[in-house]
Amino acid sequence: MSWLMTTPPPAPSAPAPSADVPRTIASPCVGVCQIDRETRFCLGCWRTIEEIAHWARYGDPQRLEVLERLRERQGAAGQDRRRVTRRRQARLDAGTLDAGTTGSRDP
Repeated sequence: MSWLMTTPPPAPSAPAPSADVPRTIASPCVGVCQIDRETRFCLGCWRTIEEIAHWARYGDPQRLEVLERLRERQGAAGQDRRRVTRRRQARLDAGTLDAGTTGSRDP
């Protein structure tokens, strides 16, 4: 699996915070904040430390760029979704959530 051995690409350059930069795209964070030592990607959202640190300063074009890279990373790893959050897993285990339910955020 060559994707494990590659160095993550640099995060897009983050502009200085500004009130006129549109920020309508929510963070992909799922609350599982652990960085894999080999890939240097977060196990929950697949972002790098740099992408996580700069997210608040990114405008929507930069956020879309990061989200596209996350999908590429997941595809290279053979995963089409982020890891199931503990809250979602608990609801699945309790039978209060249909396993086929999709979406980017836990209901």
